[in-house]
Amino acid sequence: MRRRDVYILQMVIDGTSETVGSNRGIAERLLNVARRINKLDVVLSYPDDKMVRVQVPASPSYRGAPATNWIALYDNERVTEVNTGKNSGRGLRDRNVVRMLTPVGTWQGAEVDLTLSA
Repeated sequence: MRRRDVYILQMVIDGTSETVGSNRGIAERLLNVARRINKLDVVLSYPDDKMVRVQVPASPSYRGAPATNWIALYDNERVTEVNTGKNSGRGLRDRNVVRMLTPVGTWQGAEVDLTLSA
């Protein structure tokens, strides 16, 4: 997004647009636009419980800059206990919290086949 900062409740959609996540109307509109754009069929498979295989198909017509392949590890749910302030004693519940984001290669139109160990 070429921003120098990240803000709370930021929602990045398809890597091309952003909005404040609490603005439901704009977020739904941007999601609907993103759904209509053709995507590559990236395939994830698990050869064993300590490996993941990522297959990105070729797109010979691609003429853009190299795209970075990222792997995101996330928690489905995370609860943070609040110790001070008006929410003291309460737990703040967040969902799909990214805890690690790692680049694992690039793609520029040719097929990519990565096997990563956990």
